[in-house]
Amino acid sequence: MFEKARASGFRRIEDARIQRAVVLIESRMGQDVTLDTVARHVGLGGRQLTRLFRDNLGVTPKRFIIETRLRCAHWLVLHSSLSMTEIAYQTGFADCAHFATSFKARYGAPPSSLRRSGGAGVSGGADEALARGE
Repeated sequence: MFEKARASGFRRIEDARIQRAVVLIESRMGQDVTLDTVARHVGLGGRQLTRLFRDNLGVTPKRFIIETRLRCAHWLVLHSSLSMTEIAYQTGFADCAHFATSFKARYGAPPSSLRRSGGAGVSGGADEALARGE
């Protein structure tokens, strides 16, 4: 799931605490990560972390965590034979319905349709913006 363009985009983050936060979130694929966990890990309070995340990445930590989970799920849908329920569980969604709803809102199609189509016609919009550091 390594994306070279995405990784190089994060090198432009000047604040080492935000870099560490991004590494933590991405290394856990967004699963079992909360704002408080990340804030403690980098030695900040929740409000300060949120402010710095917005300043550096243009999104809140919560949004970044959700996008990370969805990006990992997207990859698993296309590149694994796991069931949608297993993918939902592995990417930290409470249930398959919540996963499918979030996935469709993000990618414009349910995960099962994406798998059937092999990814044709599904946009990665926010992923591409995050990779550029926007």
